[in-house]
Amino acid sequence: MKGMFAIYERASGQAINYEKSIVFFSANTSKEMRKNICTALGNMKEAASGKYLDLPMLIGRSKQQVFGYIEQKMKDKLQGWKRNLLSPAGKETLIKSVAMALPTYTMSCFKIPKVKGRGDLGFRDLEKFNEALLAKQMWRILTNPNLLVSKVMKAKYLTKPQNWSKDPPKAASWDKWIPGSDNGRLKTERHPQCTIRKAVELITDGEWNQATLKRWFIEEDIQNIKAIPISTTGCQDRLYWRYTKSGVFTVKSAYNAAMEVSQEQQRGRMQTNIGSTSYDQQSSKIWKNARNRKAFEAKEADPRKLVQQAIVEWEEHIEAQKDINGESIQQTTNSSSRGKWIPAPRGLIKINTDAAFSQNMGRTGIGAVARNVEGKLVKAWARAAHKTSEPQMEEASTIRIGMQMAQEANWRAVEFQSDCKEVVDMINKETG
Repeated sequence: MKGMFAIYERASGQAINYEKSIVFFSANTSKEMRKNICTALGNMKEAASGKYLDLPMLIGRSKQQVFGYIEQKMKDKLQGWKRNLLSPAGKETLIKSVAMALPTYTMSCFKIPKVKGRGDLGFRDLEKFNEALLAKQMWRILTNPNLLVSKVMKAKYLTKPQNWSKDPPKAASWDKWIPGSDNGRLKTERHPQCTIRKAVELITDGEWNQATLKRWFIEEDIQNIKAIPISTTGCQDRLYWRYTKSGVFTVKSAYNAAMEVSQEQQRGRMQTNIGSTSYDQQSSKIWKNARNRKAFEAKEADPRKLVQQAIVEWEEHIEAQKDINGESIQQTTNSSSRGKWIPAPRGLIKINTDAAFSQNMGRTGIGAVARNVEGKLVKAWARAAHKTSEPQMEEASTIRIGMQMAQEANWRAVEFQSDCKEVVDMINKETG
C-alpha cells in the first residue's frame, strides 16, 4: 500500500501527510488486520466518526443520528429569525431562500432520512428534491463513463461486465424511446411473433423501413417513429432527458417530474385537451391566495366563492389558449426578430432555413435558401408535409437539411442563419 502511495506522490507531485490522514476499513476486516495496517502506515488513525467537507465520514445504522446536524442547523436559523420580529411572510421568504438551501450539498451525496411534508405552501418536498440531486450524480456517471468516479462505481457495484454491455431484452424496442408519446412508450401491443429487439432493425439504407413499420405498429406509433431524425454520419446514440428541451438532465426538471408523478399517484389527474399542468398551477395559485388571506390577514374565504373563482379563472385560461377560429394555439419556438437580410462575408455562402406550421391544417412547411455575397440565389430546397414533430425539432431538421445541401454542393465556407434562437443556442452550445 505504501508503494502505491509513493507512485501517487511521484506522479502528482503531492506528498501525503500521514499525521492528518485516517484509514477506512470495511466491516469484513478483522481487528488484528486493522491494527497491523495502521501500524504499517505510521500509526495512522482509524476513521470512527466525524465529518469531512461538512459531510459525515461514516454512516451507521441510525441515519437519523448521523444527519441530525442538518435539522439542528435549521432550528438554529429559525430561532434566530424569531428574535428578529419578522412577519410570517418574511419568515416564509427566509425559509425558502436560506433554510431550504442548507441540506442541498448533503442531499446531493446521500439519501437522507425521510422528511415529513409534501412541498405544500410553496416549499420543496425534501424527499423528492433529495432524489433529484442523487439522480444528477447518476446522470453524470452514465454520460461520462471515463470519469474516475464512474470507473470506481462501476468496479465496486457492477462486478460483472455483462451488466453494462449485455444484450437488450426481447421487448427492448417497446421501452421508452418515442419522443411523441406521453410516456415515451409505444402504444402498439407487441405481437408474439415480432422478433425486433433494437430500433436499428427498423432502419434500412439510412431511412425508416416503411414496410416493417406498417407490419408491426399502429399508425400513431408509425408517425411518431418517422418523426425521429436518423443520423447521416453514423454517430453513437446517447442518453436524452425528455423533461428538458435540450435533452440534458437538470435537478429542477427531475424534481418537477417527481412531483408530478407523486401528484398523479395521490389523486386523479384532470384530463383535458391542453393538459393538466396549467390546471395545477391555477388551483395552486387560488389555494395559496386563500391561505395567505387566512394566515396574514385573518380573513376566511367562502368555499363556494373559491370554487366559483376557480371555474371562472379556468375558463378564462382556456379562452386565452384559443385563436379567433377557436382552434388551440400551439406553443412555438422563441424566434428572434426578423430583420433585413444581411449577406455573408466575402467568400462565404449564406443559407437561411425556416419552418412554418399550420395549426388548423396540421401541416408543416420547411425550406432552405442559399445565396452568395451578392444576394443571388444559388440553391433552394422546400417541402410541405403533415406535421410530425415539435416546432423545435422541425427547425433543427431544416438546419440539417441546409447542411446536407451545402455538403452536396461541396461548399466548405458556409454561414447558416435561422430565426429559431432556441435551436441555434443549443447547436452552438454543443459545438462550442
